[in-house]
Order: sequence, then C-alpha cells, then structure tokens
Amino acid sequence: HFTEAKQKVRFAVTIPYLQHDLNQFLKTHAANPHLKRGVLTETRFGRRPVDLVQVGEPGDGVRAVLLTARHHACESMASFALEGILLEAMSDSWAGVAFRKRYVIYAVPLVDADGVQAGDQGKNRLPHDHNRDYGADALYPEIKAIQELATLRKVRYSLDLHCPFLRGDVHEAFHLLGLGLPHIKDNVNELCSWLNEERPRVAMTPINLLADPSKPQAENRKINSHYFATRPDAVFAATLEIPYAQSNTPSDPAMARAYGASILRAWVRTKFVTSDKELPRGKDGHADLAAFRDRFVKASG
Repeated sequence: HFTEAKQKVRFAVTIPYLQHDLNQFLKTHAANPHLKRGVLTETRFGRRPVDLVQVGEPGDGVRAVLLTARHHACESMASFALEGILLEAMSDSWAGVAFRKRYVIYAVPLVDADGVQAGDQGKNRLPHDHNRDYGADALYPEIKAIQELATLRKVRYSLDLHCPFLRGDVHEAFHLLGLGLPHIKDNVNELCSWLNEERPRVAMTPINLLADPSKPQAENRKINSHYFATRPDAVFAATLEIPYAQSNTPSDPAMARAYGASILRAWVRTKFVTSDKELPRGKDGHADLAAFRDRFVKASG
C-alpha cells in the first residue's frame, strides 16, 4: 500500500542483485583460502571499482577460465548462477578439488557496475552496450581491461552469463549462444551432455544455439563470445542465457545457484578438444558413459 504523498517507489523487473549483494557474498567467503578479491579497473562514468574475483592459483598445466556477468546491467539471474559456480569451485567437494588442480577462475561479476547501481536495463545502450564493445577500439574501460586480462593470463576458456528477454519461446529456456566453430560447438555439446547429468532436475539442459560460422555475417567480434572464440588457441567460448523465469518451474536465487554449481561439476567432467587436436577427447567422453549405461541397463534388465 502506497499512501504517503510524493513517496518514491521503485519496482524491479527481476530479483535485484546489486554491488552490496556481491560485497556480502565476498565478505561471507573472505576466509576461504581459494578465493581472492581484486580490482579489474574503474568504471567509465561513476569511477567505481570493478571487482575481479579469482578462485584457485595459476601454475604449470593450470588453465585460465574467464567468467563474466552483467554486461547488460539488469540481467541479475546471471549473478546468482555465477555465485553457484564460484561456491562449487572454492569448495572441498570432489568437483572443487578436481577443478582447482586443472583450472583457475578469473571472474568479473559486474561488468557494467555503473548500470547495475543505477538500476539501468543496459542492453542496446547508445552508442552501444558493453557486450558490443570488444575489439581494438573499446569504449568502456571495463572491456579494455577484460581484454588485457585475457592476454596476460592466456585465457583460452570463456563463459559469459546473461539473461534473455523476459518471457516467451526460447526466452524461457536455458540456451547457449556464440560462434559455432567446429571444435567449440563440439565442446559446447559435450559440456551440455555432462550438464544434463549434473543439473537440478527442475531446470533443463541448455539448447545449443551457436551461430553457423559459414553463414553470411554470422561472426561479430564485437560480442564477447565471438571475440573469445576467434582468439588464437581458443578452446571454449560461449554465452549462457539464464531465463528470468521458466513456464513450469519457479526461477529463484537458490535454483540459479544450484544450476551454477552443476555447471562447475559438468565442466570438471568435460574433456575439451582443441581445433588442432592438441587436446584430443579420446576415451572417457560422455558418449562412453552413455554407452556403458546402455549396456548395463540391458544386462540388468
């Protein structure tokens, strides 16, 4: 009930996740020895520090994974999913321990920190938004700093978390976007197969909607996932769209965090391949598990 004259009321189109939510998350887990908080850069307008979160340590044979969220300021379900990924990665679970032996995470949780604090929608901002700013002439210092970080840390794996349109059709489904170079499409399919094993049963396996690179104008290197897919030695680059709501299942922070944790577990189980077969999948891919399970079911039936 709003009865007071000239009372200011703000309504959110989705469950809010602001800088103070990220601060609280990082404060809660500050004692975790696997978590480090740093500053990537300052924002273009508000001169706010942009957080850089690290989980794990670099070293010989340890591969850098770049995680980003909130290129579009309003897409807050992505932040809850990112929390789930980070929680599992810094945990003492089998997946967390195995992940840190092979990977280190560099995460930028609030790419458009100014837009997040302003309550901005953020997408299609003029002259362009943060997710159309990759390339040699980046307008936003946050994007330039991400590019520099990727070069410094030799990033070959990148996952960008978004939310789609509010409702309807594919927008109520988890789905993956990006540039479907053959080995990247293969890796996305393999990750999705493992994610189907690990996901919360109330949420679906993502649909692979990567763009066919052979089609005219399919490639747009100004977009995060396309930019990272076309970098030398790229192994994995995609955008995961996390719906604000699903038609038959509530979407809330707990579900999004659980989905994020399942992504981390699926990531550990995925054997990624490279374009030059430097990293062949060999045995132990998901197809081998599926074949074994089929034989077991038939033998026990």
